[in-house]
Amino acid sequence: MRHDSGPIKESERSAASALPMEVAVVVIGPLQGTGYATRVEAMLRAYASAGWRLHLFHFKAPDEHAPNEEIMLMLNGYHELIVSKERKVKNHLAFVPPIARMCERVQEDFECERHYDAVQAEGINVWPLVHRLQSSLKVLVVHDDEFTRHLRLAQRMSGYGRRLVQLITAMKYRRMQKSAIRAADEVWFVSEVEKQRLGYITTDTVSRYVPNGADEKLFKTSLSERTKIPTAVFTGPAGATNTRAVAWFVTTVWPHVVPTNAVLRLVGRGWEATGEARLVAEGWVDDLGVVLGSSWVFVAPLLDGAGTKLKVLEAMASGLPVVATRVAAEGIPASSGVCVTDDSRGFAQALSVYLSDVGLARSAGLSNRDAVKHLEWTRIWAEVIVALERKRRAAQP
Repeated sequence: MRHDSGPIKESERSAASALPMEVAVVVIGPLQGTGYATRVEAMLRAYASAGWRLHLFHFKAPDEHAPNEEIMLMLNGYHELIVSKERKVKNHLAFVPPIARMCERVQEDFECERHYDAVQAEGINVWPLVHRLQSSLKVLVVHDDEFTRHLRLAQRMSGYGRRLVQLITAMKYRRMQKSAIRAADEVWFVSEVEKQRLGYITTDTVSRYVPNGADEKLFKTSLSERTKIPTAVFTGPAGATNTRAVAWFVTTVWPHVVPTNAVLRLVGRGWEATGEARLVAEGWVDDLGVVLGSSWVFVAPLLDGAGTKLKVLEAMASGLPVVATRVAAEGIPASSGVCVTDDSRGFAQALSVYLSDVGLARSAGLSNRDAVKHLEWTRIWAEVIVALERKRRAAQP
């Protein structure tokens, strides 16, 4: 674990304009194998390339992934804050949502004397730590609307008690989001959908649109390496949201898909073989571009959640047509290669069209690639870097 090299002295602060930006980024959860992790890694690479000094504060369970070695070498400070998942009942009795309460408990005795040019809270659950970190600029990054996400979860819960818990949690997030957005110096939204949902409480706060994107390499994915067998692909770890989505797809959509020799690939941590001939659980892969480039069509059958789905943008950048539910398509640029439907038969029909005609699939995929060509990570973060450095210069006497 890398530690801080000590706070900047006041005598050095007068020469701040000659120093690199000093930025603290606060994150939560595994930093490998998720869309959230992909965004954070792309951001850290861009900040490091700009010469900024980076300090990462990472709330994580003991078994969750830290950044990879490449990212660790870029950091000037890495702080693990281990979150315990015990005492769940007490967490639910708190005024803040359970995950936020667990983070609050971990950081209650945390102290840091360093002063940062900016502190970024990557999500609402880690916002309380920002108040303990001294900075000239406090940024809240809204990856999704937690209020909406938990309302959708409540609608899918089978028992009254579980639905009630989700509804109460949703209201706690609504209160917490309002308070945090009003307290932040800047709020960054990853899509226009979240900005429209929460923008009404940003009257006195600077809001910035910092969209999700895709790696430059995916835009260069070859479209000539398609598998001979018609192949659909789904990417993402086997977490609760993705597991529900795949279960719905496999039981209500997949049986009606033609041609009957088509294969579904499940790519991401945690997927295991099911024994069914038409389903292939590939688990973690080192090169996502190879998997996407060799498939025919991407499926995004998500039933709950909120925020722009990075997996969909990556598929579009790779030149794949996409069949998605309305939830999965939220915030995604419009394109003729994206079919949006919540109807299982309509989903199967659209998927069958692409799996029956590789030429049509390729044409639709090229339309998708063109629709997201402005969403390369390097371009997105270059604009953020310019904006923040300009803001720091303007604030200096």
